[in-house]
Amino acid sequence: MSEEQDRSAEIARICESAQRLGIEVDEADALQWLTAMATWQAGGDLTVDTRTGVFGHKVVMLDFSDQDLARFREMGRLVEFQDQPGVVETALALSGSAAQSKIQSYPGDCDYFERINIKAPTRDEACRILAGSYATRRSARPRGRHIS
Repeated sequence: MSEEQDRSAEIARICESAQRLGIEVDEADALQWLTAMATWQAGGDLTVDTRTGVFGHKVVMLDFSDQDLARFREMGRLVEFQDQPGVVETALALSGSAAQSKIQSYPGDCDYFERINIKAPTRDEACRILAGSYATRRSARPRGRHIS
């Protein structure tokens, strides 16, 4: 059996299993993912896209297209805290359910995780800075904006 026949048989088994479980599977997407997994080489597990600033484990990154990441980035701007050079350093990341759209036809949400590092001489000062950052974020956030 050729490699292409093996892949076709594997896709057929996946689609049959999904159908038995009542899960929708896009055959072309499944084939693309399996092909990417088959060509994935052992070695460095981290993928960094310097053009977009996106990074993550190679296997996880296979789940997201450029369009997916652009959408998540736009939504992230609604919830992120802003850096304040020398005072507040942040990092926003997609969390657990972000890939749910790969297995659910109508995903309900996407989750983010944000690390906020505040440089301050005292805890009280750090709380004041955080409160100010939160107030700035809330006042700058667009109202009634929908992302589709």
